[in-house]
Amino acid sequence: MKKFKAGDHLVTNIDPLGLTEHHGLCVGNDQVIHQRKDGFVEQLSLSEFSGGAKVRRKALAYDRDGAVKRAKSQLGCRPYEIGRA
Repeated sequence: MKKFKAGDHLVTNIDPLGLTEHHGLCVGNDQVIHQRKDGFVEQLSLSEFSGGAKVRRKALAYDRDGAVKRAKSQLGCRPYEIGRA
């Protein structure tokens, strides 16, 4: 598997036809922060993120450290739910 750097915007295809992309941010040491289908933001290994599929770098964060810091600040969060204050 490729070696990615902290701040790399990563993409992998999650369906057999390769039509649906899943995005995450590399935070270093082969770790990725992503949002699960249920909206929960978590950190996991690059191999768990890819599920065995090919991973590619889509973009580089302009401020790598800032991007990683922002992503880590979202760990454990879920998206806003209507009706909850």
